[in-house]
Amino acid sequence: MASLKKNIAANFIGRFWTSLIGIVFVPVYIHFIGIEAYGLLGVFATFQFLLGLLDMGLSTTLNRELAKFNGAKGHSQYMNNLVFTMEAFYLGISILLALILIIASWFFAAHWVKTEKMSTDTIVTAFILMAINFAVQFPGSLYQGGLMGLQKQVSLNVITVVIATLKAVGAIFILWFISPTIVAFLYWQIFLSCLQLFFFRRYLWKHLPLAESKPRFDKEAISRSGRYAMGITGITVLTVILMQADKVILSKLVTLTDFGYYTLAATVAGALSMVLYPVTAAVFPRITELLSKENQIKLLELFHSSCQLVAFIIIPLGVSLFIFSDDIILAWTRNPEIAKQAGPIMKFLVLGSTVNSMMTIPFQYTFSVGWLRFGINVSIAAIIILLPAIFFAVYKYGAIGGAFMWMVLNSAYLIFAMIYFFTRQLQSERIKWYLQDVIRPSVTCLIFATPFFLVKEFLHLTNFKSLLLFGSCLSLCYLATLWIGLPDLKKEVVRFISRHRPGKTIPS
Repeated sequence: MASLKKNIAANFIGRFWTSLIGIVFVPVYIHFIGIEAYGLLGVFATFQFLLGLLDMGLSTTLNRELAKFNGAKGHSQYMNNLVFTMEAFYLGISILLALILIIASWFFAAHWVKTEKMSTDTIVTAFILMAINFAVQFPGSLYQGGLMGLQKQVSLNVITVVIATLKAVGAIFILWFISPTIVAFLYWQIFLSCLQLFFFRRYLWKHLPLAESKPRFDKEAISRSGRYAMGITGITVLTVILMQADKVILSKLVTLTDFGYYTLAATVAGALSMVLYPVTAAVFPRITELLSKENQIKLLELFHSSCQLVAFIIIPLGVSLFIFSDDIILAWTRNPEIAKQAGPIMKFLVLGSTVNSMMTIPFQYTFSVGWLRFGINVSIAAIIILLPAIFFAVYKYGAIGGAFMWMVLNSAYLIFAMIYFFTRQLQSERIKWYLQDVIRPSVTCLIFATPFFLVKEFLHLTNFKSLLLFGSCLSLCYLATLWIGLPDLKKEVVRFISRHRPGKTIPS
């Protein structure tokens, strides 16, 4: 359990810092390269998610396999062979992807994006550089999955924090003193991506157990986990279709400027899932380990405590960002027009992401237990029912329509997917999950947030006063959610503080 807490802490610090950097520096990037070029980065980020499907579930599979055999005797050779074999696959895919994307760059520049100011040559060059950057980043997911499976997440986060800081700070230096262009920005990103890949690979191999012989390409190592990997691939394909459908349609139907507004709002909403990553990254291998040891009591304790931790982290933040979305963007960008355009979009995206986050731990449980049919069935149902609605909303109402359907999609997920989940898994925990892990903290937070919403709507405060009100709302919602909405988690927090208070002697 100590290792789990250390990994969660390391993941939280790493994700908090990288998310903070990713958000804080966006207005500076927009200042130098413009909202249109930033929209172009958003378009490619959408395609990058789609291209991530070529991972074929291997990073998650490696995470699960290394977690399953971590510390067990007699599996070191298999673990080394598995990493070596997957490396070869990733290398081939990365080279192939780079070539295909470079060849396709002119098509995207001429026939997909709608530009107002940027030249076709600049867009082509930017697409080529983004393609190279993606090809370099692609194998990194494998090494991250391996380090998480080995529960060496401190090393992983040290590398991530250092590289993210260098990317952000160095980019400002490049844009300010060398060239305020998207091309210069991307050259710097490629350099740091190469450096990050080097350290990810080095530390994974360093932490692997010593094998009897040199690692080799092993088809059997893949076949042993192939069915699981294909299941993860199926889930990933369907999930990406759902999660990125609005962005793909918008990138084709609206201008890069309008898509830039949507990307800006999505950056803030996406930070919610990034904040949760520390918990899920540490919990997934731990659940897998407890399942393999058939320790049901600790497994259920971990399931509920993790769900409650997710609720505590995400609900107050999501509700507060929903209420003060336009003020946050105005303070962030110092641009009233951007705040006016992106604020309403952000409200729906944040609400959808908050709802989506409540299902994170149950989904992680299905991955650990190997019930991949759950994610596949739920995603297929959502595609059949809601994908046409997403297309209509985006086509009819543009960015705000896409954001609204994102909220609807995740609300439907929370209702119907969880009913399906508890009919097959953890039936005895259904009531506790609904009442203690979701409803109670949500209702508590909403009760305490409502007065702030009313004050915000009717008093029309200045941006400075609104930010003070936002801080007060966020603080009170966190305190109330912990103290009233999550009494079990409160006891854990009190015990933790009591054990680690200054002057406390911890018995050996």
